[in-house]
Amino acid sequence: MHHIALESVDSTNAEAQRLIAAGAVRGWTMITAHLQHAGRGRQARSWTSPPGNLYVSFIVPKDQRGEWRRPWLSGFAVALALATTVEDHIDDGADVRIKWPNDVLIANAKAGGILIEAGAAAPFLVIGIGVNLASHPPDTLYPATHVGAHRTGLLAPSAFASRLAAHLQQMIERWLADGFTPIRAEYLKKSHRPGDPLTIGASSAAPRHGNFIGIDEEGCLCLECDGAFVRFAAGDVFPTLTPSP
Repeated sequence: MHHIALESVDSTNAEAQRLIAAGAVRGWTMITAHLQHAGRGRQARSWTSPPGNLYVSFIVPKDQRGEWRRPWLSGFAVALALATTVEDHIDDGADVRIKWPNDVLIANAKAGGILIEAGAAAPFLVIGIGVNLASHPPDTLYPATHVGAHRTGLLAPSAFASRLAAHLQQMIERWLADGFTPIRAEYLKKSHRPGDPLTIGASSAAPRHGNFIGIDEEGCLCLECDGAFVRFAAGDVFPTLTPSP
């Protein structure tokens, strides 16, 4: 895998898109930066980017395999790769889980996020990942933590990135070779537990409360809301403090 290491950049995803537009990408490429000054998260949110944390984007060339017709499902494979890498680097036994669709939590606090950019017809997939390694921002919408709070010893972003790259290539290849069904099964082992009370909010609708059922073959969140089965394609998920009626 080709590695481009930058001292500072606006956004590693933006740099990836510039390289693609310039025709400068030939295969799997990893872009890391010590600092970002315009990092982005899901739904156009800014991503706080102090030194010591990991800011990385992967450029993945598409081939002719059918799974690329549904590129959004790659996010579940990416989340599994990130969760596995986090587990590799903590030593206090904290529970590592995935909050739908692809936030990685340590002890119910967010440690990493993923932003995937690609259309079905685009020749490359751009996978942006931010991981709180040395610090985490205060006063966030969802409780936050960092990997260093759950391990002894310092952790170099380069070491974490190297392990993440290996897990990511393996998981993406598994998704392409075997389809979404086995990825979905592994994801459900690390995601919300059946019956967990959740609240999902979206900008265009009032929050909905329900109990976790699973995710379907399109990656939609499935909840039981007031006795009805409801699917959600997008939204922000939070634990509900009291179980749904």
